[in-house]
Amino acid sequence: MIALDEVISKMQEIINHLAENKISQIDDGDYVANLIVKLASYNATLGQYVADLDRDADLAEAHYEMKRETAYRDARLGEDDSNKKTTVADADNAKRLESAEEKEVAIQMKHQYRVASILRADAANLIDALRSKLSYMKQERNNS
Repeated sequence: MIALDEVISKMQEIINHLAENKISQIDDGDYVANLIVKLASYNATLGQYVADLDRDADLAEAHYEMKRETAYRDARLGEDDSNKKTTVADADNAKRLESAEEKEVAIQMKHQYRVASILRADAANLIDALRSKLSYMKQERNNS
């Protein structure tokens, strides 16, 4: 399967090309049909990555929560057998400090998921617009 970065890059190339050349000015039906097929193919591939990113974001969030709660528990119970317990405030600080890296990873994973999801939805809208353009072009050709 094509790599996620490559799928995103190819989709953005098509989107940027269409942004530079207004859809209304494109008059080649074969070209429009080819764009539809390419975008639909990339969008289908992106769909698998979106599902994977969603799962990975959930796993990263779960790992962060487990790390945070373990750090809190360890701080409250004390790290040695002296039964030296910390205050709730100190335990809260410990859990934030000890789970900061995991939180950053979880946030990054969620961001990647959202970016891919938005691109997928935008591509679906663009495919619909291109289909409409193709239909309009066929209609005009039949009327002429």
